[in-house]
Amino acid sequence: KQMGCDILSMILHGSRASLTIGIVSALISGLIGTLLGAFAGYYGGVLDKITSEIINIFLMIPTFFLVLIIVFNVMLVIGLTSWPSNARMMRVQAMSLKERTFIKGAVVMGESRIRILFKYIIPNGLFPVIANTTMGVAKAILTEASLSFLGLGDPNVVSWGQMVYDGKAYLQT
Repeated sequence: KQMGCDILSMILHGSRASLTIGIVSALISGLIGTLLGAFAGYYGGVLDKITSEIINIFLMIPTFFLVLIIVFNVMLVIGLTSWPSNARMMRVQAMSLKERTFIKGAVVMGESRIRILFKYIIPNGLFPVIANTTMGVAKAILTEASLSFLGLGDPNVVSWGQMVYDGKAYLQT
């Protein structure tokens, strides 16, 4: 690889892989977290308790080590293990929003619970989840770069972590 390759073009080319992994995994995480959190927070009861326990279980799993074990599709594994923070945020938003006047008005007008959830609760509670999902992009990029640095990424794809690993040999010179 160190055969006269332009470093800037490799960084730009590597950004494609890193950003794709970061964005796709954050979108998976945001979607799962939003839906689970909204249903748990709005419906409450047993569904809320079960979802909260599932969230707690997933929060105890160290994501990086799970990704180390299952290297086959980094985007999917990162997305499927990073949704609990989004679910917690959306759950709290749904619990707060369901007590508001406009939601109670929609209930009195006879709208179904599922329609209220998708028409009022999720759109109004989504903004903190979007901010958290954006931060998840950076976390996913760091996870992917860490894996590539350790040599667990695809050697045929230029990645930022792989470039740092390749440059490590030249650190002392």
